[in-house]
Amino acid sequence: MEYRIGDFALITRLSVKSLRNYHDLELLTPTRIDSENGYRFYDESLISRARIITVLKAWNFSLQEIREILESCSDDHEVIHIIKQKKQEIQTRIKALKSIEGELSLLIENEKENKDMKYKTEIEIKETEELNIISITYKGPFSDCGKYIGKLYKAAKGKAAGKVFSLYSEDVNHDDPEGTVCLPVKKEVEGPGIEYRTIPAGKVISLIHIGPYDTIGNSYQKLVDYRNENSLEQTGPYREIYIKGPGFLFPGNPAKYVSEIQMYIK
Repeated sequence: MEYRIGDFALITRLSVKSLRNYHDLELLTPTRIDSENGYRFYDESLISRARIITVLKAWNFSLQEIREILESCSDDHEVIHIIKQKKQEIQTRIKALKSIEGELSLLIENEKENKDMKYKTEIEIKETEELNIISITYKGPFSDCGKYIGKLYKAAKGKAAGKVFSLYSEDVNHDDPEGTVCLPVKKEVEGPGIEYRTIPAGKVISLIHIGPYDTIGNSYQKLVDYRNENSLEQTGPYREIYIKGPGFLFPGNPAKYVSEIQMYIK
């Protein structure tokens, strides 16, 4: 039995446009073409080939891959090694997509949290929780910390579990500063130049800074004054938590950046 292209499309559940495209690619060639009107006709034997193409396309094979399979294979056992390769490709892609999903979920969660959060602008004393983190220590201007944030998120691959922050020694050398950029994680993460460790719980004095980073020194002054006025003993580094800063895509408005500065005390 021979079918015109419209009938063949109905039988195989392929669009006429797809059939014409497959013809151009020599993937599914009509049995004959009427020389007078140009109508394409398909033999009944081509139905099984059309269905193979449909199945392989649904399995994420490209048209070029499908063409190579049809040219070199005639039985399931001949194509099984190609199927195994495609399965491995899909598993790798799923893993990458899950990592992307984790990053997107974290971004959405952070933005929702930032939108709903009410910020206290006075100094307070509070207890911090133990944190598992990954970190990168660098030397250079404090503004360089942004260069390493992306590396931490990439290494975490969806295992991030909180706001990124920096640690600075209480006696930091401003002529040759050193900082450590940290990202809380759900479980151990490994990577070149990445350190995984646990930061113990502690007691801190804390202050929310709202505004650009180049004015954050004013907030540090308030913390130092508070420490001195209340005769508190500093026992550890400063922690600078970036609650809301430059976005993943856009820099945002520096006047709306939100950071929390913490000073460890006895």
